Amino acid sequence: MTEVQKRAARKRYHREAEAICPTCDGKGRILTRNARARARKGGNASYLKSLQPGSLTMSERGRKGGRPRAPTRADLVATGKIRR
Repeated sequence: MTEVQKRAARKRYHREAEAICPTCDGKGRILTRNARARARKGGNASYLKSLQPGSLTMSERGRKGGRPRAPTRADLVATGKIRR
C-alpha cells in the first residue's frame, strides 16, 4: 500500500467511524461499528485485489471456499519440493 493510499484509508476510516446522532437532531456525533467491521474483514483490500488482472473474482473465491488450503507434506513430496 502506498503512502497516499494509507492516508486515504485513514481519512476514510475516521470519516466513516462517526455518524450524526439521530436522537439530538444532528447536533452531536456517535461512533459507528461499520468502519471497524469493514477494516477487520479486509473487504476493501480484498475487493480491490480481486479487480487486478489475472486474480480470482470475489465470487470465484467464495465458490472455492475462501482461502486456499495449505499444502500438506505429501503434496510437497509429490511435487519434489522436499524429500522424504
